Amino acid sequence: NIYNELTSGTGQIKLGGLAGQSVDGATSLTDTYAHGMVDNAASKEAVVGGLVGYNWNSDITTSYATGFLTNSGGADTTNYGGLVG
Repeated sequence: NIYNELTSGTGQIKLGGLAGQSVDGATSLTDTYAHGMVDNAASKEAVVGGLVGYNWNSDITTSYATGFLTNSGGADTTNYGGLVG
């Protein structure tokens, strides 16, 4: 299980079961999976995904996530996605 309790600092929290973020082709995820709970326990804005929190211009193929996502911190501006936030 993945928990985030960060409450200070600037910028958006990126939280995922396998990776927080994957950008600009720096990471290619193939045949990967994540299982378990991903929880944004902070009251701070976040992008939360079962596999990857934030993905931009990176490949994800034959991958999956099981489990569930929660927002126990009550953040107002949180984006959730079963695979990618």
